[in-house]
Amino acid sequence: MRKSFFKDGVGFSLLTVIFVILATAITGTAVISLVSTSSQMIVDEHRAQQAFDLAQAGVSYTAQDLVGDNDWSDNFGETVYFGPGFFTIVYLEQTASTARIRSVGDVDGTTRTVEQEFTRGTPAAFEDAIYTEDRFHVSGNSNVTVVGSVSTGGPVQVTGNSNVNMNGPVNEYDEDVSVPDVDWSYWKGASNHTILGNHTFNGGTYDGVYYVSGKVDIKNLSNFTLNGAIIARGKVHIVNTSNVTINAPQSNPAIVSEGQMQINNNSNVNISGWLFTLDRVHVTNVSNFDVEGGIVAEGEVMCTGNSNIDVRYDADRVPDIGFIGGEPGSGTGGSTIMYGDWTEEY
Repeated sequence: MRKSFFKDGVGFSLLTVIFVILATAITGTAVISLVSTSSQMIVDEHRAQQAFDLAQAGVSYTAQDLVGDNDWSDNFGETVYFGPGFFTIVYLEQTASTARIRSVGDVDGTTRTVEQEFTRGTPAAFEDAIYTEDRFHVSGNSNVTVVGSVSTGGPVQVTGNSNVNMNGPVNEYDEDVSVPDVDWSYWKGASNHTILGNHTFNGGTYDGVYYVSGKVDIKNLSNFTLNGAIIARGKVHIVNTSNVTINAPQSNPAIVSEGQMQINNNSNVNISGWLFTLDRVHVTNVSNFDVEGGIVAEGEVMCTGNSNIDVRYDADRVPDIGFIGGEPGSGTGGSTIMYGDWTEEY
């Protein structure tokens, strides 16, 4: 007698197992395909982002190349290998003081393209006696004189002072206020003294441009004179010093700092040139604080408890090189690089 293959449900169970195996195989293949597709999409997106970053790096590279160049009409494009790929710069339009470039970032054949306009000019930051993206706060001082205009991204707060004379227009809560970036590589190359790490000055007289990669301290001195400039990647503290004099060469700033600028408990501080910081400026308990040039800060500018504050705008001391971008000013002189229209080309 022929025996049934399906006796006791064995055949049914075997078919079930085969079906499950086939279903699992099909599902596994689909999952592998989906994972592979998703992985490739992630790789493509990553390369596209890298290509975009390279294109933007090309814009920054060109901006720094234009700093100090008095005639842009004869500039040529170039290809620069950088990081995961390269960027190619092409000049689309150019005159002696204007340029429109195309920057193409390329990572393994994935490309992104941006176009940027540049103009040589003076940022609005150097057209005011006081220019800050934050507030200008003046409190508890005996005498305050500001000769020149004041522009702030926040409020102008003047309280509890004996005598205040602000001789110029005051423009507060200005949404267009934008401090330019510092071209650190330019200043490092232009310096007479390059100091790695923090630096503390002793008393006496110094000459030249000091580039310091850390913070700068001028403290507990009877006399300090600098015929030059301080360019610091950290904070600048001028503390407990009787007489401080900084005479910047014309068209050079007096002090540039990436960190906070703190000037407190000094007898006399006389600055000929610009105070510029990507942080804030605090002037506290100084008997005489005199600036002939101007003050520019991303953070707040605060003057409290001082005897005499005198800030006078001086157009002849406007820095004309070493800064990039910021809010465009009204003039086209100088060598500071102003950013114009930016677009991404698809």
